[in-house]
Amino acid sequence: MRVRWMMMAALVWMAAGCSKKPDDRMKEVRIGEKAEAPTEKGASSETDALKRAQAAAMEFNRRLRATLESTIDNQGAPAAIEVCAVAAPAIAEDVMREHQLRLGRVAAPGKQRNPEHAAEGWRWDALREMIEAVEAGAPVDQQVKVIREDLPEGVTLRMVRGIPTEALCTTCHGEEIDPAVEEKLRLHYPGDGATGFREGMLRGALWVEVTTM
Repeated sequence: MRVRWMMMAALVWMAAGCSKKPDDRMKEVRIGEKAEAPTEKGASSETDALKRAQAAAMEFNRRLRATLESTIDNQGAPAAIEVCAVAAPAIAEDVMREHQLRLGRVAAPGKQRNPEHAAEGWRWDALREMIEAVEAGAPVDQQVKVIREDLPEGVTLRMVRGIPTEALCTTCHGEEIDPAVEEKLRLHYPGDGATGFREGMLRGALWVEVTTM
């Protein structure tokens, strides 16, 4: 049972998405840090936006996890890669529509599964800062940024959270991949660059962009 759950955790981060906005400028506030006190109306709006971002991220993970659990139970870990290739994007679309926001997962350029999911623009700005922070000794699991200022019209908040490599995430992202899993990866991701990771490394980031309702 423990192995099955850890294998599922290793696969749950494969879906990702991104878009490029070169002019975006970013100011970030870590969750838990004290920011300048906004107006009462502004505080309520920012709190609601952050709750929406967190709820959407949790809902996406819950649905994908349930689908992966069922697939692993019935077909084994290699079959779950097809879930990430086909079902995960559909789940993301449903969550975005229901919560009226955008979300996805990205990795450093050259280290992603799908070349379309390389972090760019503000997402790369956030992920690059996380990479630099981790290289300087900061804990991977504390890499969270909430972006509240210099947002484009129609966007009220952005959240970016680092994705740490867990012990058996190396099943699909490590230095040595099982041949059955490797075959599925070649089928769906012939240009895969998301391997070679060790436990504790920062593998990518989950991003959420809350839009006006």
